[in-house]
Amino acid sequence: MESEPPQSKGWWWWFLVLVLAALVLCASSISIWKNFHQLEIFRRAPKHSQVIVDKYANALSLSVQFFNVQKSGKLVNNKISWRGDSAMGDGKEENLDLTKGMY
Repeated sequence: MESEPPQSKGWWWWFLVLVLAALVLCASSISIWKNFHQLEIFRRAPKHSQVIVDKYANALSLSVQFFNVQKSGKLVNNKISWRGDSAMGDGKEENLDLTKGMY
């Protein structure tokens, strides 16, 4: 009676590699599908783009307000109600006009 040749243990590694490759392929397919789906929603719904524009407009408004608050000296067209002229006497000892500028 002939004895059967010993089974190779390498097939387990190939099976494991095949399963991992299938998982990576499925995960990447799902990720691509979700991202494509979100892009389609973004293109079809202009309300999302309006939200983004509103957020940028708000950020720009806050930035301009920040720089207006930082002004020094005699304020012309002051749009900040609680802010008045400041640093009007800076530089007088050295005969320098330091009233214009920003903090």
